[in-house]
Amino acid sequence: MKSSEALQIEILERDKINILLSRIFFMSPSLMAINRFEDHVFLDVNHRFIRFTGYSREEIVGRSIPELNILSRENYERICQSLKTKGAIYNERVEYRTKSGDIRMGIYSAERIDVRGEKLVLSINHDITERKHAQNTLKQMEEELTRRSAQLEEANTALRVFLKRRGEDLKNLEAKLQQNINELVLPYIRELQNYNLDERGKCYLNVLESNLKDIVSPFLNNISSNYKKLTPTEIRVASMVKGGMTSKNIAKLLCVTVGTVNTHRNSIRKKLGLKKREPNLRSCLLSL
Repeated sequence: MKSSEALQIEILERDKINILLSRIFFMSPSLMAINRFEDHVFLDVNHRFIRFTGYSREEIVGRSIPELNILSRENYERICQSLKTKGAIYNERVEYRTKSGDIRMGIYSAERIDVRGEKLVLSINHDITERKHAQNTLKQMEEELTRRSAQLEEANTALRVFLKRRGEDLKNLEAKLQQNINELVLPYIRELQNYNLDERGKCYLNVLESNLKDIVSPFLNNISSNYKKLTPTEIRVASMVKGGMTSKNIAKLLCVTVGTVNTHRNSIRKKLGLKKREPNLRSCLLSL
């Protein structure tokens, strides 16, 4: 037999363990409860259980799970069946209802235990409501992103088709315009060239023919789109230089001095980024 002193030490050690287990129970970050197995009446719950369900300890202790309607009937019956047949249930996803009627999600585990001949159930429920909401939000965002990506791809496909058709339409328009100029305009210009025109008139006629050809060529478009810094007058001068006209002839057509034309030419060279040692202006314009 144990001595009285040894027995007292054992009792003290058990008391310490019981105090430690009690503190673990009440301080656990999970919802914990102790119920009688036979009727599932609550004998005790921890602070987390009280906080998340919204009930006070007085409202919980002495009442059963069905009375408080904390678990759905389906979850409750599944848990009871597992405890009867297996004596435990682990990591089951359950829905539990708070006092205010809110539905929260949890991961539920429970074991049937014997304490001094009485069958009890110790349960732990990890609340995952916020995590579940975050997962649902993330899933919705992913679905929305997928939907918008599909819409964007459809829009890009439609845009590519539109641009392809527009390019084809532009080519057809250019071909038609070229045909109309060749058939309806240029023959009359060639007829006019047979008349006895003065030098100024011939220059105008040559410029007219050159500009008509440029209308259906990429030159003027390249000048206006790639070199938007050029003024309208500089574009006209560039067109005449490209056609092979001298500064003197250009000056006569524009009714300005040769010096003014040369100023325009220098400005064009500067805006096109041409240096003095590079090819002449006409060669550069012909390469556009």
